[in-house]
Order: sequence, then structure tokens, then C-alpha cells
Amino acid sequence: MSSRRWDVRATHQGAVTGEQMDEMLRGLLEDRFKLRTHAEVRNLPVYELVIDHRGSKVPMAQNAQGEPSIQVAAGLIRMTNATASTFASQLSYALGRTVIDKTKLAGTFDFALEWKPLAGEDGGPATIGSPLVANPESVSHPDGASVFTAVREQLGLRLKPGRGPVDVVVIDDVQLPTPN
Repeated sequence: MSSRRWDVRATHQGAVTGEQMDEMLRGLLEDRFKLRTHAEVRNLPVYELVIDHRGSKVPMAQNAQGEPSIQVAAGLIRMTNATASTFASQLSYALGRTVIDKTKLAGTFDFALEWKPLAGEDGGPATIGSPLVANPESVSHPDGASVFTAVREQLGLRLKPGRGPVDVVVIDDVQLPTPN
């Protein structure tokens, strides 16, 4: 899968939702590539998002009735009116490793986090499967704070290495695509 590429062209009449698009893509892959998968939960390396011993600095949402918003870029996450679990999910994308919310923070908050990202700390393919940092506090950056330092200093939270349940999709079978 990582060495061969295919162009897939498909059309559909009318508007479709994201869920409908996912279902159509899944059907195409099952039909043309004979893709068979199953989902399971595995105990894998994760980061646990916990409150630092000095206490949380995350401000409560300024407009709790407002719409949630999110702004992300390499080394930046800004979220308004978001839960700690939603923030942990966004960190998962940025770090390429599941982040489990263990803060017990209730309600919605305004998160603002900036750090100097290492290669791969953008949620891209290079991040997936990257080694777990054994001691996040030891990660140093010449041009700015690491994500581990930034989470602690800016939000009063910590990313603690651990193991936990992770939803995975297992490929049972896949074949070369059938011709048109």
C-alpha cells in the first residue's frame, strides 16, 4: 500500500454528507480492492493528558453558549468552547499518538497552545508510529518550547506516557484492484 499508487475517479449526483462519502468510499474499496477489515481495541502506547501538580491554567469558555471553533496549524491549537476530551483528540492528530483525557475537567474551555513542532508533529503520515517519548520533560528544542513543555507551561496540564485502549482497523485482506 505504501509503494503502489492508483487514481480513483468517482462521481455522484447531488450533495452528500461526510458519512455518505465515507460509506461510498468504503464500498468502492471493498468492491475494487476486495478490502476486508475489522475493528478492534488494542492496548497501545498513548499519552495521558493530566492536570500538572501546579494546577490547571485552562480558562473556562468566555462564551459557553457560542459555537465551538477550532484553529490548527503545525505547532498551534486554538479552540473555543471545547471540552478537555476534544482538546485531547486534537492533540492526538498533532502528535500521531492517541491522547486520553484524564484531567476530569468538566465544562467547556478556551484552549490556546503554541509550540515549536518537531518533524512529524503535524499529524501527517511521518507522525504515525513515531516512538513514544519516555521522558517528555527531557525533549528540548533550540527555537522554542516542545509540545510537552508548552502544555505544562501554557495550560497547566501534562502529557504523561502510558498504555491504553486504542481503536484500530485491521486489514484482513486486500488485493490488486480489478480493471474498469
